[in-house]
Amino acid sequence: MILIVKKAGYSMKIKETLIEEMKRQRFLPITENTFQLYKDFAAIVDSRNPEELAQLLFYEGEYFFRIGSFDDATNCLTRCIKAPKQKAFKRLEALSYNILGMISHFLGLEAVAINCYYMCRSISEAYGFTNELVISCINLGSSHTMLENYDTALAFFDEALSHSREEDVSYYVCQVYRAMVFYRSDQKGQTLSLIETLKNSPGRNNVSFANAAFLNLSIRIHLDAGEEDLFLQSFSDFLNLLLSNHDFLEASEFYFDACSYLLSRNRQKELRQLLNALQNYTIQTPIVFLQYQMQKYEADYAFRYLSDWEYSFSCSEFMTARFRYLEEQRKAKLSALKFIENRLELHSAAEGRQEKNQTDQLTGLLNKHTIRFLIEEDLTHISKAPSAMILVDLDHFRQINDTLGDLTGDALICQTASVIRNYFKDSALCGRIGGDEFLIYLSAVKDPDQVLRLAELLRQEIYWKTSQQLITITTQASIGVSFSSETCHNYETMFAAADAALYYAKSHGRNQVINAETFSSIFVTVQP
Repeated sequence: MILIVKKAGYSMKIKETLIEEMKRQRFLPITENTFQLYKDFAAIVDSRNPEELAQLLFYEGEYFFRIGSFDDATNCLTRCIKAPKQKAFKRLEALSYNILGMISHFLGLEAVAINCYYMCRSISEAYGFTNELVISCINLGSSHTMLENYDTALAFFDEALSHSREEDVSYYVCQVYRAMVFYRSDQKGQTLSLIETLKNSPGRNNVSFANAAFLNLSIRIHLDAGEEDLFLQSFSDFLNLLLSNHDFLEASEFYFDACSYLLSRNRQKELRQLLNALQNYTIQTPIVFLQYQMQKYEADYAFRYLSDWEYSFSCSEFMTARFRYLEEQRKAKLSALKFIENRLELHSAAEGRQEKNQTDQLTGLLNKHTIRFLIEEDLTHISKAPSAMILVDLDHFRQINDTLGDLTGDALICQTASVIRNYFKDSALCGRIGGDEFLIYLSAVKDPDQVLRLAELLRQEIYWKTSQQLITITTQASIGVSFSSETCHNYETMFAAADAALYYAKSHGRNQVINAETFSSIFVTVQP
């Protein structure tokens, strides 16, 4: 474990070391020290660097997914997607969509899952991320297989194969899925041919998830063919894999699929063994879907093999799990609607700008999208001290543009931005969010009155500095200020409060600073 001593003293090399370790941990079993790694990175992450924040959010989100904490995972991954990124970091966005698709799948929202997989595929195609493209195609094929849309499923598996090498695990997984599609669509000849090919595949034992897929299919093939010894051997391997499996969540579909098959073939002994092994995981997991699946098969088992009172008890347990699952689905659907709204909002914001830009091209300040993301991330951290938002708007700017021209207007915008940048330096987030509108954000301020004094001095500074450069223009600014509180605790509410204060300043004489909490002028403003 890396000891965190002092945030300011950390070099890029230590950050890179932590990032490499986080990447490595993605494919290792989770231990009690896994999350500590992310906490170590969080302690030194640059809170003004959207890409570093995006990395932290992705790795945390994937961790929460792996331990079954879907709400936390969804929260982190959707925030990762919103982060402004250059091309290299768009990979995180593709992977985030893929995991969100898997979460939706576990919650029974297959349409949302497919939409997320398509987003992963689209980003991967656009930026040339081959591995992520293969993953999205496999998941799309798997989803269509479950929906019995076999032709479409095969098309996606074929697309994944075209981007894979024979020694890749993804190639092996695709072939297993294709064999399952052939099996379910009664194309037994092609199934058997693929099974023989896969027996000695180099990818078979590299990932337990892939081996679980193969053994699940082997169980069916051997039992259907009446090959009892081979069936028992495949089942034994399958059971041992489950008992030692660290990838249970991703492989769970194969284990429950095997339960369904064994029940249909009246294999009571093997079914009981498999259910007992599954209990070890589902009792501990917070994932309601897996508990629901477990109780469903327990009720089916009791109906077929146990007494009436045992069946009645199993039904009661199943109904309890079902109620919890339906409630989880309801919450997930609401989250999905919010997620879609956010995506539409992001798409709208992206129109007319390049995604890689994090700064405003005219002024060099943060652009609207980036400053909002950074503010939202800062506000997710609980702090006793309030944060402050300062909204600045130049007075009569349209008149300046109309009378002196756009070039003069642009020069005035740049000079105002320079004043703001030099005035706050590194003490605040500063951005341009509209034509002549600027946003300044200060985190965890100790003295709100001092912020108001700073805002007033900024108003005077804008007048003096810009007017000295443009003698013929009297430059004035109206300013609205808001502070975070219990009722004003996120970007939307803080911005709305500051905007309302700004509107009040504009409609009551301009050239003044208004506090949203009091709607009163901070000082009696006199023409400087």
